[in-house]
Amino acid sequence: MNYARNQLIGSVVYKSTKKACNWCSQKLTRQTINKVSKDTNKIAERILVKDHLNRFHQAAENLTEIGQTNIRSLRGWAKSKGWRRFPNDGGPEKWGNLETRTWHVIIKPEASFRPGLQSGSNIPRFDARINHGQYINPFTGKVGGKEVGTHLPLEIRY
Repeated sequence: MNYARNQLIGSVVYKSTKKACNWCSQKLTRQTINKVSKDTNKIAERILVKDHLNRFHQAAENLTEIGQTNIRSLRGWAKSKGWRRFPNDGGPEKWGNLETRTWHVIIKPEASFRPGLQSGSNIPRFDARINHGQYINPFTGKVGGKEVGTHLPLEIRY
């Protein structure tokens, strides 16, 4: 099972156990135990069957630990700049100014192999910029043009 699903199931089990303990302070019966067990199973099944991970999270889950750590670091860096995550449907994760719709960080955990793309597109990667035309590598602090802050690999230790 994957990490996200385990977290959700753990949360459900914790809440159900807490509910059961509240009931235990009353009169614990076999019927009460069966009800808690049935509720827990229903919720866990709903999580596993209906709530699939979107494409971004599926790709991120397949990255190495280094890649997943880099995604967390990039999110933290973007939050520290006051940027917000743009709403998306599972495509690349974009962070930036929501009012002006200006992106500053794009995280792409899925490699792309469509014809005509740059060679750096065939790996999990990210782009980061400070302003339009001014790019940065958030891990090294190096600032410059596109060569500094685009098509940076996610799966290397910086």
